[in-house]
Amino acid sequence: MLRRHVMGIGLLFAVGAALGGEPRFQGKPPEHWVERLKAGDAKARAEAAVALGALGPKAKEAIPALREAAKDADVGVRVAAVVALQRMGPLAADAIPELAQALRNRDGDVRAAAVRALAAIGPKAKEAAPIVANALDDRESEVARLAPGALVALGASGDDIRESLRVALKEADLPVRREAAWALGELAEEDREAVAALARALQDEEATVREAAAVALGDLGERAKLAVSALIEALRAKEQAEPVRRRAILAMTAIDPQRKEVVAALIAALNDPSGRVRLAAASALSRHKGPTDRLLPVLLSALADEEEAIRGGAAAVLASLGEKKQEAIKALRQALKDRSPYVRREAAAALVRLGESKEAFQILLKQLGADDASTRGEAAAALGSLGELANNAEGALRRVLARDPKGTPKEASPFVRREAVRALGRLGTDSSNDLRGALNDPDVQVQIAAALALRIVKKDDKEAGKVLMQALQHPDPGVQAAAAAAVNAAGEAKGAEAILRTLLDSPSPRVRRLAAAALKAAGEEP
Repeated sequence: MLRRHVMGIGLLFAVGAALGGEPRFQGKPPEHWVERLKAGDAKARAEAAVALGALGPKAKEAIPALREAAKDADVGVRVAAVVALQRMGPLAADAIPELAQALRNRDGDVRAAAVRALAAIGPKAKEAAPIVANALDDRESEVARLAPGALVALGASGDDIRESLRVALKEADLPVRREAAWALGELAEEDREAVAALARALQDEEATVREAAAVALGDLGERAKLAVSALIEALRAKEQAEPVRRRAILAMTAIDPQRKEVVAALIAALNDPSGRVRLAAASALSRHKGPTDRLLPVLLSALADEEEAIRGGAAAVLASLGEKKQEAIKALRQALKDRSPYVRREAAAALVRLGESKEAFQILLKQLGADDASTRGEAAAALGSLGELANNAEGALRRVLARDPKGTPKEASPFVRREAVRALGRLGTDSSNDLRGALNDPDVQVQIAAALALRIVKKDDKEAGKVLMQALQHPDPGVQAAAAAAVNAAGEAKGAEAILRTLLDSPSPRVRRLAAAALKAAGEEP
C-alpha cells in the first residue's frame, strides 16, 4: 500500500513540475496547500505535501509546516513531507533537525527520503554528516546506497567520516561498496589511509568495485602515488576485467606517468588482448618522451578494429607520432574512407594537425552539413580543436549560428550550436557579431559558451559578462558548473566573488570545486 502511495507521489510531482510558471499547483497557491497540510485527513495531508514539493522553492514559506509534517503519525505524510523538503534544496536548512530525526525513523522509505533531502541541502547540512555516515550500514540497502553520495554532497570531512567509508568499502554490500569507493576518492583530501583503502579495493571480488576504486585513484592524481604499485598489479592480474585494466592505465597515467614502472607496465599492455586496453596504453605512451616504434603497429592495428571508438581513438593518437609522421599520414589518409563518420572526422582532424589540411578540411566541412546532429556537432568540435589551423572554416561555422527572420536559430540542435560557438572562440578571429547573437540563444549552455568565446575574442564585452553572472545564479547545477568554469577561464572571477561564494554551499561537489578554483584564481581564499 505504501509503495503504491509513494508511486502516486512521484506522479503528482511530475505533473506539478510540468506546470512551471506562477507558484500554483492545480490552480491553488501555496497557502491553500499549507492549510490542507495542517487540517486535512491523512490522504489530504499527503497530497498537500506533494503539492508543496511540486512547487519547490516557490513555496519556501511552507517549510515550517513541512517540518512539522515530517513528524506526522502517518508514514505516507512523513515521506511526502520529507520529499517536499528535498525539493526545497538549501532553503530547507532549518529542517535539518527534523531530517536527522527522520533518518532514525523505522520506515525505510522515510529514511531514504531523509538522506536525499539532506544531500539536497548540501554543505549547510554538514552537521548531519555523522548520522548520515551511520546510514552506511542501514538495514535497507537503498538507504545505505544513498549515504556515500550524501556525504559527498554535504562536503563531509574528518577522520571518522573517512573511517566509516573505509569500513563500508571493505564490508558493505556491492552497491554500497561501489558508491563508497567514489565517495572516498572525493573526500580523501591528503588522507594516506583513504588511498590505501582504495588500493586494497582493487582486489575486491566484484569488478565494478575494482573499477570504481581505479577511477577514484585516478581522480586523486598525484595524491595517490602510494597506489601506483597496486594499479600495476591490477593491470597485470590474470582474468582481470577489461574495464578495470583500462581504468588502471588511465589512473596510473594521471598519477605518475613518467615513473619507470608505469612506463614498463604500459609497454607490456600494448600486447593486451583487448583493443581498448591496447589503445589506452598507446595513447598514454604517445605523451611520454621516448621512441614511438612500438606504438605504430598497435595504432595501425587499432585502425582496423571492429569498434569505431577504437578506430577513432587510434586516429587521434596517430597525430602525436612525430618521427613516424609519414607512416601516420598514410594510415590516416586511408582512414578518411572509413565507414564511420566519427572515424573519418578524427582522421581528418589528425591530418590537419600533421600539416595535411586540404583533403581533411573538406571532409570536416562536409560533415558540418550532415543529416545527423551528432555528426555535425562533433565536426564543429573537431574544427574548434584545431584552433587557428581551422581559420578557413570560419564562414561555415558562422552559418551554423544563422537565424531566421523571427530570430529562431536555423540549426535545431543546441549541441551543434554550442560546439560552433566554442570553435569560433578558439579560432581567434573576430566573430563577435555572431557570438553576441548567440548570447540570446534559447539554450543556456550555448549562451555560456558564447559569453566565454566573446570574452576571449573581445575582452571588454559587458553583455557577455552579464550572461555569465546570470548563469552563475541558474538553478541547474550543470549550468552553474559551466558558468563557474567559464568565469574562471574568462578572468571574470574578480567581479563575481559574492555569487561564487554562495556556490561553495552547493550540494554538487563539482560546482563547489569549480567555484573554489575561480575564487583562488581571483586571489580570494575560498
